[in-house]
Amino acid sequence: MRTTTELIELLDAVAGGFYDVALAVAWTDHSRYVMASNEKRQEVLDGFVKDGGNPVGFVAFQLSPNNDLATVTRPLKEYAGEAWAEKFLTEVCENLKDVIIKEEKERRIQAS
Repeated sequence: MRTTTELIELLDAVAGGFYDVALAVAWTDHSRYVMASNEKRQEVLDGFVKDGGNPVGFVAFQLSPNNDLATVTRPLKEYAGEAWAEKFLTEVCENLKDVIIKEEKERRIQAS
């Protein structure tokens, strides 16, 4: 397993070219995520791992000018090819879609 610092470096590398990217973290009964845009992402991930969370992979978002949201999921190499990891990331993606669209609409309203 990689260190949390290595995972944050990977999150930052993956984030380029996307609206935002989440590193999805799993527990046995729930999930959380660390957004690349979060200034305290290292602290957040450290806390999740300390509390027993298991980083699984990335969910990346690209937002078009008309608010269409394209998504890409990618498990960490440790979980590549694992059906449960793909399913988990797809579920996280679905949960985050509405949040991302809402935040962007609010940002655009504030900017106008």
